[in-house]
Amino acid sequence: MREGVMDERRKFSRLDISVGVAWRRLGSRMAEAVDDIDATRNIAEGGVCLVANERFEVGDRLELTLTLPTQKTIRTLGQVIWVRDAMLVREDGIQRFDIGVSFSGLPEDEWQEMKQFLYSFP
Repeated sequence: MREGVMDERRKFSRLDISVGVAWRRLGSRMAEAVDDIDATRNIAEGGVCLVANERFEVGDRLELTLTLPTQKTIRTLGQVIWVRDAMLVREDGIQRFDIGVSFSGLPEDEWQEMKQFLYSFP
């Protein structure tokens, strides 16, 4: 586990909510990057837990577009900080993965929108 991850967990409250997320893998295979749509297991100011059909590697960089229930979209970059097999397996037998992604490069206005959304729940 990366140093500081535990601090992040204590620093930000997580909201157990599923929001739509489109992601695109960045990096050396940029030309091969494919958009995919999955959902979140939880979300916080510092990052999200994605439930994805594809396994990622720690350190993978992603471009994320989160669609909040308010229909507001948040666009940011993120980095995979942990990966584990999810308890879910789709009906067609495809394994699901929980992917911890830390936000990086979240613009200030998007960050404020995210905070407003997260703290609108009691």
